[in-house]
Amino acid sequence: MVSANTVLYLLENQFEALMAFFLGLVLASVAILARETHILHLHNGAALLAGVGTTLLVAQLDPVVGAELSYGYLFLCGLIAISAMILPGLSGAFILILLGAYEAMLTALTQFQWLTIIVFMAGCGIGIIAFSRLLASLLLRFRNICYGYICGMLLGSLPVLWPWQQAVSFYEDSDGHQQALQSVNVWPLNYTELTGQSPQLFWVALCFVLGGAAVLLLRWLFSGRH
Repeated sequence: MVSANTVLYLLENQFEALMAFFLGLVLASVAILARETHILHLHNGAALLAGVGTTLLVAQLDPVVGAELSYGYLFLCGLIAISAMILPGLSGAFILILLGAYEAMLTALTQFQWLTIIVFMAGCGIGIIAFSRLLASLLLRFRNICYGYICGMLLGSLPVLWPWQQAVSFYEDSDGHQQALQSVNVWPLNYTELTGQSPQLFWVALCFVLGGAAVLLLRWLFSGRH
């Protein structure tokens, strides 16, 4: 709960720095994966492009608003969302927004609608069991191609993690507050003029470096044990 509250606080008050940290994490992860993948090979390069395209396509989809949600649909949403969370570059929460189930699940959690929660969690459970096994099998048989695809998905997520964003559409959360639904990326030099917020260039640069350093440090520690 503490970590969730911390992330929520940072999203609301230090969005630029938090996105820069994630950006550093992703780019460092791509660099590590790329070293283990022969990207210049035709199949691996094609997989990388497919991964980029997948993430960009999902990010461009228009969210569903006001959909009638049956229990069967909620089960399917849980299955799809948890599968997305296993893959890098895709957000389970974003998938739920696209499917129109994000607000429904927030309401179910805050109002303890146990049947809705159980149905959704059942979909998550089946999804993570089935998809994780499928992913493990694919990694075993097509390691480099899978790494190329994962690298592509990570690279495709970079526009979403751009620190300087201007909200262009909104949705109303369960508390009646307006939340950003879709945003466009802007240059830091225009950020203050468009949003009224400071671009925080120093903190963005620092958090970007810290994010990359964190991945490299974990990689070094992990490699040192093997």
